[in-house]
Amino acid sequence: MKHYFLGYDPGLNSAAALVGIDGTVLGIKSWREGSASQVFDWIKEYGKPVFVVSDKKPMAKAVKKMAANYNTRAIGFDLKVEEKTGLTRGIPLENNHERDALAAAIYCYRHYKNRIEQLKRKGETEEKIARVLQGERVVPYPERQKPEVARKTTDYGGLFERLWKIEADRNRLKARVAELEGKGAEKPAEKRIDRGLERELSKEKKEKNRLRKQYALVLKGYRVVKETDDELFERDAVRLERVDKKHAEYLAARKIGLVIYKEISKDAEALLDEKGIEKVPYARVGLKSIDGVLVIDSIKKGVNFEGIERIVREYKDSRKG
Repeated sequence: MKHYFLGYDPGLNSAAALVGIDGTVLGIKSWREGSASQVFDWIKEYGKPVFVVSDKKPMAKAVKKMAANYNTRAIGFDLKVEEKTGLTRGIPLENNHERDALAAAIYCYRHYKNRIEQLKRKGETEEKIARVLQGERVVPYPERQKPEVARKTTDYGGLFERLWKIEADRNRLKARVAELEGKGAEKPAEKRIDRGLERELSKEKKEKNRLRKQYALVLKGYRVVKETDDELFERDAVRLERVDKKHAEYLAARKIGLVIYKEISKDAEALLDEKGIEKVPYARVGLKSIDGVLVIDSIKKGVNFEGIERIVREYKDSRKG
């Protein structure tokens, strides 16, 4: 279906003009004592109007009624006679009504021309262009879309495999000790091995639970803050007292998403900017501890520095306990 801008000059003597989405004049017609039904019959052969346009502002009710019949919008431009004459120069016209209708349609096309050309470069169809001009949302250029960065979450499967391996090693060693020392009462050597493996197993379980807590908070929309002695993984936020260039290179290599700092060198700041890593000073970050995990509650201005230090200190103390 063809789409066009419909310029309409209603009244006892009326006129209509059609200008296509490509700027081509598709048709001009006037009626003496014509009715709206005659206009409908004429324009339906061409397709459907994107907008119904008037050269006057405010518009006549007949213009709005015409737009309502096509379920589209009526647009009015307050055009002077000199403007209308310039817009229609060189096009054969029978009367001023045709001039007014055509000038309105051409002016509307030029008003949206840049947007139309932009959509054409994207390869959009005429039907799609018409819908976009009428208000339909457009997906941005693929190259301009912000790439979706997948948060690298903890591999729980890998953790469980490590736990099972520890259990298997423990059982294997116990069996070996029993074989060497004979079955019966538990020997000191076996106890030593057993205690060492129990400690390792307990350590793995604590790590698993810690990572589970962090992952649960990430799913709720919080950003977990890691201390420098924690394991770092992609898109984490990390908290540092001072950031120099060496720190910045380390963080950039690990694709850290946010650096919260107290002091930062110019070289480090430039490197983080180059790598697209967010950086925020302590004084603008709201931190809180949830279930023993330090998270970013907000990033704002005017946060009390001592308050942030107290929260971080309490968090560190809770981890030691």
